[in-house]
Amino acid sequence: MERNIKNMKISNKYDRLVRKLIAGKSSPGEVEELAHWDVVETKMKKQFDAARNIVDDAAVESRIWNKIDSKCQTPFERKQRLQLRYLKIALAACITVLLVVGGSIFFFNEEPVTSQHIIEYTEIVSSNSRLYVLPDSSRVWMQAGSRIRFSQDFMDKREVWLEGESTFEVTKRKGRNFKVYIDQAFVEVKGTVFRVQSTRQYGAEVTLFSGKVDFNAKASQRKIEMKPLQQIIFHPEKDEVILKNIGNISWDEGRYKFVDMRMDDLIEAIHDIYHIPVELDEKVSRNDLFTGYMRYDDPASKVIEKICINMNLKFRKETQRIIIYK
Repeated sequence: MERNIKNMKISNKYDRLVRKLIAGKSSPGEVEELAHWDVVETKMKKQFDAARNIVDDAAVESRIWNKIDSKCQTPFERKQRLQLRYLKIALAACITVLLVVGGSIFFFNEEPVTSQHIIEYTEIVSSNSRLYVLPDSSRVWMQAGSRIRFSQDFMDKREVWLEGESTFEVTKRKGRNFKVYIDQAFVEVKGTVFRVQSTRQYGAEVTLFSGKVDFNAKASQRKIEMKPLQQIIFHPEKDEVILKNIGNISWDEGRYKFVDMRMDDLIEAIHDIYHIPVELDEKVSRNDLFTGYMRYDDPASKVIEKICINMNLKFRKETQRIIIYK
């Protein structure tokens, strides 16, 4: 009897945690506690499967899922976010609890809905520059504000969806090419190092450091094979693809290596990689050659300092730009 009362109290406690999670009022500690609740993946999964027969509005379910998912992911760094990867079934079940409780009022439908195949995704949002290792040991050097997403069957399909900017070091796997999806295009590789920058406002840039990749534009179905030290600039709204060569840049464990690069090419590369509005004074020779390393997460001030120290130059900050001068 006492044991049943204890189990009932535990069940009621987690019911309250689930309701707070749905309402977006959970504290980080409560989400952490819910993530370690072993019963979630069994009991809640059954509720989810049962409830799908009364849910007729997929858009409503999607909106609730996005709300819960964003509430759970925002406050956490890497460790907690990876734990949420195993909480996906519980989160889906949380949606179902809401639909079951409110179904007779808001979402009730007398006719059964054909069941759908649900695919779970892991989403990583980088608040700072960081390295993330995918299940196949491929490495993603993520810039701050970037977001990657991959499905639970990643090892079979090796597909990643990217928003923002990241550099990929892809491991080779026989018969399993690697794809990175961006807005209206995707990059397909076997094993290589390349950088992708994708934004809705400015389109995408793909820079290849080693190996070969195929760039695929969806609308025109154009397929372009890229070679090392080439860059593609893609404007999806015009379906425009520009292929150009870049200077001698290589990638080494999170660092860019510049070898005998002309100063004008260096400044262009620095602008592309670090988004620094920097210009050369007219007295600085464009033909001088620069050789050196820079980390992918170096701040703008450090990048400029390295260039100036190496080349015996100076810099000054103006309103919206940095000028390098003698």
